[in-house]
Amino acid sequence: MLTKNFDRSGLALLLILLPLLLLVASSAPARGFLPGGGDGGQEARPRANQTKELPRPSPQLSPAEVIGIQLRALKDNDAEDGGLAIVFSFASPSNRFVTGPLERFIKLVKNPVYRPMLNHRATERKPIEISGGAASQRVVIVDAQGETATFVFVLTKQVEEPFKDCWMTDGVERVEDDSRNQIIAQVDEL
Repeated sequence: MLTKNFDRSGLALLLILLPLLLLVASSAPARGFLPGGGDGGQEARPRANQTKELPRPSPQLSPAEVIGIQLRALKDNDAEDGGLAIVFSFASPSNRFVTGPLERFIKLVKNPVYRPMLNHRATERKPIEISGGAASQRVVIVDAQGETATFVFVLTKQVEEPFKDCWMTDGVERVEDDSRNQIIAQVDEL
């Protein structure tokens, strides 16, 4: 049914342009998807500037590789928080439930406790400890200002779909800095 403002010539133009628009849309580069949404981050939403696929959980990744991906993402976080989106994609479902959706997770990481991880200069990774389906690693981070902060990454191997057999982060805890401990021990010896 045509309205007064939309005559047959308008319909003809629409029918000509529609296939052209569909052709352009289908030839556009694929967009990546980031977790985020009201359900603790289980839904995905497109990121407008995302043109390459993000790393994502895989049974082929070891706990050390998962932590490495997250550390690189934190170091290279951009103005649109693309690095934090990668970190959140490796959060276990239970971690997402507590820290999500993505927008809330971003605010949590930007608070003073976790902020040293963002755009840090360097890391020193202590030996990873793996016991059954759990892993942890202490990481000393040199932040953008040259200060150190120590964090413990805790991962578990997931037992349910859609992440069955993937190592994912259950939590990251800031702990007393190792270098401060060494300084305190040296002062106590004097």
